[in-house]
Amino acid sequence: MNLLCLTPYLPYPGVPHGGGQDLLALLRFLAPRHTLRLASFVDEATAVHADALRTLVPEVCLVRPAVTPRQKAANTLAALRSGQWAGLGRRAEAQVLAAIRAWAAAGPAEVLYCAWTEMGRHLRSAPPGAVRVLDEVDVRWRAEAAAAAGRPWRWPTVLRRRQAELGYVRSADLVLARSAHDLAALRQAVPRVRGLVLPPVAHTAGFLRIAPGASRPGQVLFVGALDRLRNQQAARWLAEAVWPRVRAAHPVAELRLVGVHPPAAIQALGRHPGVTVVGWAADLAAEYARARVVAAPLFGAAGALNKVIDGLAAGRPVVATRAANAGVGAPPEALITADRPADFAAALVRLLADDALWQRMAAAARRFAAGTFDWEAAAGRLETALVAMVEERKATNAP
Repeated sequence: MNLLCLTPYLPYPGVPHGGGQDLLALLRFLAPRHTLRLASFVDEATAVHADALRTLVPEVCLVRPAVTPRQKAANTLAALRSGQWAGLGRRAEAQVLAAIRAWAAAGPAEVLYCAWTEMGRHLRSAPPGAVRVLDEVDVRWRAEAAAAAGRPWRWPTVLRRRQAELGYVRSADLVLARSAHDLAALRQAVPRVRGLVLPPVAHTAGFLRIAPGASRPGQVLFVGALDRLRNQQAARWLAEAVWPRVRAAHPVAELRLVGVHPPAAIQALGRHPGVTVVGWAADLAAEYARARVVAAPLFGAAGALNKVIDGLAAGRPVVATRAANAGVGAPPEALITADRPADFAAALVRLLADDALWQRMAAAARRFAAGTFDWEAAAGRLETALVAMVEERKATNAP
């Protein structure tokens, strides 16, 4: 099949966020058997990685918004007012449409794959007969609804965003979700949606080989892109509301906050006793190997989280909020859920102090991850579904 992928983020090797890693893995999976093209928004920092991606996808269109800080601020203000995901200017939108037209002209234009919710606005530009796919890396409006809790003035925006997102879902021929939990939420809103679950690629296969004895006593790990609001909220809650309670019971415990681009407010968390803001870690497996426990205190609906799956695969017990585990579905023998600071801290302290409990949960975590997250099987099901839909369209449109 001939597939064009539209993405707001270039999925280059080494991309420092889970969604980009998922998309790159899928492109690698499909490339040997299909013709792939890609159009991606880039800035100067990410554009330099395009050549590495071209070894996998020969035709890469780089969409350069050339947006000034003032324009970005104006776009953000417009989005808050309208509830729509703002485009990146007429010039950038024109480049995306040109990429779609070039793909259609080269033909046959068979699958238009829009990665991330905001790219769903381009589904309507798909050529006649093309299969339109929307990859809901996150069900965005649900995450934003959680972030708006206690802030009633933000609800009109959330509701408008929900309306726009569900409109994209309705216009897609196939919708992908990261978890059955997310797909069920979409089907509750759009009952007739045709959907598949494509879990995050995670690092399950490699992390299953991490030795149990590599963990360091007292070390707790939080992983998440620290330039994202929900991860910043989780890191602050963990460092400010939970960690003082842990240190009171375990004075030598260390909390490591790992993630790309921590802003000044997150870097300032390093002033708390026992908190280390690592920022970007080139060797994420080494961070999980050193960890005794993994913490995932996210409160918004967030799909199947890499930070939880990776911790389980590494054989590290995880303490998570119920929302963070909703898309993963880890059982209580592998993961402890807690939503209040005192309960979260108590769970961390138990796992740091009770070696027998740690051993049992570490083994259960690894068994669950190994038996549940077979990404290649899920990618194979997606490929089969896409090929079948393309063949169905060909048969329907045949003279």
